[in-house]
Amino acid sequence: MEHVDNLLRVKFGIHGGTLTHWHHDQFYGRAGRPLPAARDKPTHYKIVCISLYTEDIARLEAMVAELKRRGHTKANKSAVIRFALDSVDIGKMPKAY
Repeated sequence: MEHVDNLLRVKFGIHGGTLTHWHHDQFYGRAGRPLPAARDKPTHYKIVCISLYTEDIARLEAMVAELKRRGHTKANKSAVIRFALDSVDIGKMPKAY
């Protein structure tokens, strides 16, 4: 395996660092695996990353579980957050929350 790593390092001019599956695939080919078809990215939503306190995550997950218990089979965290956005009155939001 060290020999293979050395070949890949020489081929890609890598001095130290980490070799990835991309390097392996570029060197050896994809072993007959076709490349996945390119798809257009959805434009009606974006994936975002937000930070929440662990207590807030637990509350959110509990709300989802309760909604599912009540028969909302498609309930999820995104749906609860979207509902909250539709329901919030920012005029009542304190400056420090």
